Amino acid sequence: MSTPAQDVVLNTSGTRELLANLADCADLPAGPRRIAIGCADGL
Repeated sequence: MSTPAQDVVLNTSGTRELLANLADCADLPAGPRRIAIGCADGL
């Protein structure tokens, strides 16, 4: 079950694609050492 804040994030345009891309990147054999995620407008 998600929270209202999680629902807002998941319903933001492009979020699901971004998460899918990050998951794909994390599964690479070399894998990233770090993944930085930020928000526009300081939200």
